[in-house]
Amino acid sequence: MTRPRISRRTMKCIHWLFISIVIYFIFIICFTLHLPSMTLHLPTLPHVIPKFKVESASLYSLNTNNSRIIAEWDVTLNVSNPNYWLDVSYKLVSVGVNYNNKHAQDHLGTILLDSFSHGSNDNVTLGVQFNITAHVDDKVATDIVVCHSRGRIKFGIVLSLLVNYSDMFDYYRDRPLKVYCFPLYFVLSPRSPNWVLLHGLTCH
Repeated sequence: MTRPRISRRTMKCIHWLFISIVIYFIFIICFTLHLPSMTLHLPTLPHVIPKFKVESASLYSLNTNNSRIIAEWDVTLNVSNPNYWLDVSYKLVSVGVNYNNKHAQDHLGTILLDSFSHGSNDNVTLGVQFNITAHVDDKVATDIVVCHSRGRIKFGIVLSLLVNYSDMFDYYRDRPLKVYCFPLYFVLSPRSPNWVLLHGLTCH
């Protein structure tokens, strides 16, 4: 019984198939090893800066004694990610309160918030509480007393944070961002010592 002979053409096809398989696996290995360094040089996708909005706010126990101001804040912030293709994370988040009127201005205090994140085209609601005791100059103190007597006062909020945009490659770097929420007008609630935000505000 004779063994079937393999033609020269068949042997040539097997030979090139073997070489192709070897080259394919070499390419896969090299691509995998160099992927981290390659992604660092890829162009970043276009992104839209997240939008911040003060939804509501209340001001309690506002009291000015000489050059010292005491107040409690309760602020609700809405953060929206308008990107349909990128997740966004935030860290080193600080929120500061400023008194800022036409004739006087001063920084009252800053608090730190926990890091947070949200997916593409998603919203996050943050509750921010301040308990501030701050020393201000006489001009600011006098201005606050005058505004208090008129039942209308203006403050501002400043957010400082690091923003990271990420997709399936996750090669974006942290970017600093500063957001200003100003002016926030508060009015004295009728028959109450508390103050309420006159209207919501989109920050910039």
